[in-house]
Amino acid sequence: FHPGVARLSFAHFAQSDWLADPRVELVRASDRKGVAKPFAASPVCLRLAEDGAARLRDLIALELAEPYQRAHIARREEELLQRLEESRDLVAADGDVGELFGTRKGATVWVAGAGPTLARHLEKLRDRPADEPLVTVDACLAPLRAAGVRVDAVLTMDSHREHQLPLFDGDLARFAETPLVYLPVVHRDVLARWPGPRLATWFRYPRFARFARENPRAELWSSGSVIHPAVDLATRMGAARVILCGVDLAHVGGRTHVEGSHHVRDHPVGDRLGSWVMNGRGERVPSLPNLIGYLRDLEGYVAAKPSVTFLNTDKDGARIEGTQYVEDVDG
Repeated sequence: FHPGVARLSFAHFAQSDWLADPRVELVRASDRKGVAKPFAASPVCLRLAEDGAARLRDLIALELAEPYQRAHIARREEELLQRLEESRDLVAADGDVGELFGTRKGATVWVAGAGPTLARHLEKLRDRPADEPLVTVDACLAPLRAAGVRVDAVLTMDSHREHQLPLFDGDLARFAETPLVYLPVVHRDVLARWPGPRLATWFRYPRFARFARENPRAELWSSGSVIHPAVDLATRMGAARVILCGVDLAHVGGRTHVEGSHHVRDHPVGDRLGSWVMNGRGERVPSLPNLIGYLRDLEGYVAAKPSVTFLNTDKDGARIEGTQYVEDVDG
């Protein structure tokens, strides 16, 4: 609870029985960094968390949602296995993402997500030094191409054919030398549109184990979002600094994606649903539960990479704990 809500609850409802128990200790949620187990939580009451407890609120919500997420994935199992069967010949013929590992030791590597704030940084990406590679997610291709931005690797992982094909529309000739790093559940019609080299990867999921044994490829990390393997690839390339652009994980300005992306929509619904995160200015910004889950898992990844400096380019997107802002570091 927000402390004010807790105070009202204590004043209007009889709770002396459990409050008087010597085993009970009250602490501020904002002072806690992680979920202590075992725990009990009321999902409705999580909506009344104070701003400083937003991260703990989200971690608890993720724990509560885990059984439902597993059930959802199980329902899609047949489709995913079908995609893997269909892609056997492509994976056997294509390269290995491991070819990129260690190729940029000590470098600054940029990672582009498809959040709305990416549009503000296209010029910066276009004019970045030649020795600073850019790893991007598939939904950024159209705006990056239109801005004349040089791309060094593209990540794609979604199995939905109709959802993904529009991202690869138009003239892709400028990417003829750019590797497409893909998870083999991606539909082969999507892969066929790529003019450059293709590099397969696996995630450490049980459903991929048999296929990975038959066609070994280096693994990347993901907890559901394509931004995860993009960031992981940047670090595995050997980056000393990873700079995030458009990794908003929130609906900045009520928009879902960067202008120019096929998926961009008006989406103010997050605020009405009560889903929000704190941005880099200490303000609430609307988001959605899946984006919040991706955010918290990314923060866990960042915390596990103390040798890498993670920088963020924009304070209007979700605050990513463990990162610094470029403007605060470089001035």
